[in-house]
Amino acid sequence: MAIQLAGATVGNVAEVNATFKTLRVTSYPPEALGYYCISAMTGLQTLTVARTATLGSIFAFRNPDAAKVCVIQYVRIRYQTITAFTAAQEMAYRCFVARSFTSQFTTGGTAISSAGAGGFKKRASYPTSIIGATGAIIATTAGLTTATYTLDAQEMFGLNTYSQTGAAPAVRSDQAEWNMTSSQDSPVVLVQNEGIIITNEILMGAAGTARVLVDLAWFEANAYP
Repeated sequence: MAIQLAGATVGNVAEVNATFKTLRVTSYPPEALGYYCISAMTGLQTLTVARTATLGSIFAFRNPDAAKVCVIQYVRIRYQTITAFTAAQEMAYRCFVARSFTSQFTTGGTAISSAGAGGFKKRASYPTSIIGATGAIIATTAGLTTATYTLDAQEMFGLNTYSQTGAAPAVRSDQAEWNMTSSQDSPVVLVQNEGIIITNEILMGAAGTARVLVDLAWFEANAYP
């Protein structure tokens, strides 16, 4: 006796794949209030200090909302030397989850506001992002300062590269990414006062300048399993 699986709408019956004899399914993005993305670029970084408990951050993203979560799907760090350094050196950046992130950075950077045209939205009908006008910030010419947070002991991922001198090629560029868009691993889920912080790990040498570009994609939901 054949058994059919039917949906709430009359006539919507589950289909079986003729070759593998398995149910046909369609993969959809997770249920969310809205999907969003940011792409931001630092100013010309020079002599940026290495990370300490309070210094050396170049990008910060914080969930300020008590009721909703931010689910991070994708982060990319891109580095490019602009002006050759006096001496070649290793450069390193790390991406951390920040806990107890109760105070966003207020100096040394440019706020990335959802009030701008498009408001981070991947679709115009999505609601305004809970990140608002002050939830994301990127450094200008040095590191960000005056925030309250605690970084996890282990970073999500990092980028190691090196600067260039006058004898090096015209441009030195590298990148690294953390990608959970395939849904094959758990994303990072940020509740209120949690966030993402990207740090500079090695003191930048004299004379040289560089830019760091950050790409971040996330969705917002009332809850996430």
